[in-house]
Amino acid sequence: MNDTSAFRSPSNRPSNPGVGPFFSIQHTKWRVAVFLCLLAYLPATAQSVVNVRTSFDQSSQLLLIYYDLKGLNYKKEIMIIPQIVSGDTSLAPIKSLSGDFGWRNRGGKNNLIIWDNFKDGVNSLETVKIELKTELRNAIIPRFWSLALHGSNSAPFGVKMTRLSPIGFFAGFRMGRLPPAYRYSADNTGVIDYFESGVYEIGSEQRRVSYAITAGPVYQLTRNIYAYAGAGYGAEQVFWKYQSFNLNMELIGNDWALNKNIDRKGIIADAGAEVRIGRLVLDLGLSTIHFKSFQIIGGVGMPLSKH
Repeated sequence: MNDTSAFRSPSNRPSNPGVGPFFSIQHTKWRVAVFLCLLAYLPATAQSVVNVRTSFDQSSQLLLIYYDLKGLNYKKEIMIIPQIVSGDTSLAPIKSLSGDFGWRNRGGKNNLIIWDNFKDGVNSLETVKIELKTELRNAIIPRFWSLALHGSNSAPFGVKMTRLSPIGFFAGFRMGRLPPAYRYSADNTGVIDYFESGVYEIGSEQRRVSYAITAGPVYQLTRNIYAYAGAGYGAEQVFWKYQSFNLNMELIGNDWALNKNIDRKGIIADAGAEVRIGRLVLDLGLSTIHFKSFQIIGGVGMPLSKH
């Protein structure tokens, strides 16, 4: 409830309030007694209208009704309906309103409803009571197909298709360079299982190979944030190029050796979040094979359709 200074006026709004003897400061003391209360029952989902307060703007001759809306999530919408109660009269609708009334789908503080009480024929606000009635309903949740360019540290090229909805799914692939043909394997120290006559030398060239095919469910967390977790098949490998020489140190060939310490194939897991910002969808997450190494995955795309 809010008590502010008194306000009285003739039946027609003055064209220039505050001018003339009737509206002079020494002859008029503004006083508005406006009582606001929330009568509607809201279910136990914690959606509520709180901190309702009013002020009368003397310069514009308009009543300003402020309120905070808390507990509203993307699954619900709430109707804010200001109504007048004056004395023992029945509820009367207010027509000349602007601002944050009607169906609301976002919470927040300092929501503002502006009432032109003169236009509705209410020329004195003394003893006037205003109720903020509410009505709750399920919101229509947008559902999107999203197509994104998608990749990771070692597999930067790929595509990901996502169904953005309360419970959706995704499917995608990504890849880097293709694996070369190789004859030998090596370890991190550069030792190759080289059993032929001659010598070898590890060169400076290495090739990192990675690819993944994954799919899984998507869950909507907030209005614009979706979490996903999925699995599939992938690989992370490193190859080293080496040169082989005969005993006379004559070059007899170039070939590739697989680094056994970075040779991971099998089940791959992806987890992350997608954020819808206007016409863009941003993707950021982590990927791992056997939880032995982690790759940063990400992408950028756009919604294809909305239902």
